[in-house]
Amino acid sequence: MSFALLLVSAPVMLRAGSLLTIPEPIPAKFINVYDGDTLTVEIRHTANRAVPLPVRLLSIDTPEFRGQYIAEQHRARLAHNALIAHVGQMVILTDIQAGKYYPRRILARVHTVTGQDLGQLLLRFGHGRSYHRDSASWLLCS
Repeated sequence: MSFALLLVSAPVMLRAGSLLTIPEPIPAKFINVYDGDTLTVEIRHTANRAVPLPVRLLSIDTPEFRGQYIAEQHRARLAHNALIAHVGQMVILTDIQAGKYYPRRILARVHTVTGQDLGQLLLRFGHGRSYHRDSASWLLCS
């Protein structure tokens, strides 16, 4: 399977609107963690140029830093730190989807090089929940 990626936010790397098709799984270099369920990676395409790519973990939701309650903000920090602790320098992207905020961000399963699914890891340690399109507070769902 391959994923066609429309890059509109990386004008330095590629011209805006260019189409990039990359076969899955996609190896990527870890750059940073935005919050508990979103990170930035760097992929290389056929021209061997580095392209930064925001990725939201597929089917996982973690508390928000900007949450309404202090308890949610604290849990957001715990999820963020857990993701940083387990991510490693390289990751593998699979099950890539466009998602709601495409092309600014994609959805994907993100695996460590040893095969651990980072989303499932967050669920196992209680730092996230399966994603459902509700807006209930993390404080109310605990």
